[in-house]
Amino acid sequence: MQQTYAVAISCLLLAFGGQFAPRSLWAVERSETTDHAELPLEVAACQSNVTPASCLGIDLRDGLLSGWIPESDHRNSGFLDFNYYWDNRDFNVLTINAGARLPCQFEYFQFVNYTSPFGASSQLEDWNDFFTEIHLRRPIAAEHRLLGHLDWNLMWADGGFTDEVGRLGVRWRLHDTPGPIGDFVTDTLNLRYSLTFHVLEDDGSGWQMEHVFRRDFFDGLMYVGGFADHNVNDAFEDSDWVAESQWGVKLGGNLYAVAEYRYNSFLPAKFRSGWGFGIEYFVSFP
Repeated sequence: MQQTYAVAISCLLLAFGGQFAPRSLWAVERSETTDHAELPLEVAACQSNVTPASCLGIDLRDGLLSGWIPESDHRNSGFLDFNYYWDNRDFNVLTINAGARLPCQFEYFQFVNYTSPFGASSQLEDWNDFFTEIHLRRPIAAEHRLLGHLDWNLMWADGGFTDEVGRLGVRWRLHDTPGPIGDFVTDTLNLRYSLTFHVLEDDGSGWQMEHVFRRDFFDGLMYVGGFADHNVNDAFEDSDWVAESQWGVKLGGNLYAVAEYRYNSFLPAKFRSGWGFGIEYFVSFP
């Protein structure tokens, strides 16, 4: 029952698969990182010049709400990202990332981690834990001079050994910020970097800051990306961190060799940090 949360990825592909056609990896800008990937905010051009409603197979332009439906140049696009790691703490992880640009400037992202028992068999049917996050984002005011780099972010998370939680917050895309801040992040650091403030949590456990970054090297032959979740409980001194930094080297086509440093303060002390080594296969859709 727990593993059925991966069905959301399948539903995404079924809903938009008819409009997806694979193309080369770098034809669509990659996500900022693997486990907490983010789609670029720019909307892809639509060849058919249809409305957001008709992009979903429903055309409301001649109905009661026609006056409220703007013309749109949107075309659905997205990616799938498969990662398989061996961790030096003696377990394996399979990670599936999926994301899409949706009508009305919405973005969807989900990842699912499947983990084998610590120090036990790595057969897939024996894996005893999973964790998933689903993100739904939309610009606050895409055309606004001051708000154009801010997004609403709705997130839901659940896992085999964790309670589910919903979070609502605002994401700040620093690399899209006009002025000195954006120039420093983009031109000096050559980063894509975002900071999300999840100020509302439905379980009353506190709030969260999520850092996500990515930098490419050597025309995309190598990348460094990662995230850091700062979970603030009652105060800053009462916090937990979950962080991962991944290095990827392109082996050929859409295949990468990856190494990842991981830290999770929710785990017992002897298991809090470790290294994962594996492969990544990335496919983008126009």
